[in-house]
Amino acid sequence: MKATIISYSYKQAGPAHVSSGHKKHDRPKNAFRGGNGTYVVADPPQVIVRYECEDGSKGHVDMYGTIKYNSTRRITEKYVDNLMSLVINQTVDTGNIYDDILQLMARYIE
Repeated sequence: MKATIISYSYKQAGPAHVSSGHKKHDRPKNAFRGGNGTYVVADPPQVIVRYECEDGSKGHVDMYGTIKYNSTRRITEKYVDNLMSLVINQTVDTGNIYDDILQLMARYIE
């Protein structure tokens, strides 16, 4: 099914905080440091791309991991703005939406 990219949003990683009192093998999802029951946790950054399908339904995907994996540059708000300017109002296939969006951004990703 075809969909049109209508908007995007970029959210930087949230502030880190300490989470303690975890039992064995109970590591928090977004922990990036710690052990022995106490961890430092932060919300992950997000690049949310919103799209609208031909039938009127709407959806969204988080492209941060895809951009991070395929780019050697540091991901900043300006970099995301430049990437998304290539994608907004473009038509993509919802079956492989990550690949289609990545192909639209390919000429700018380094």
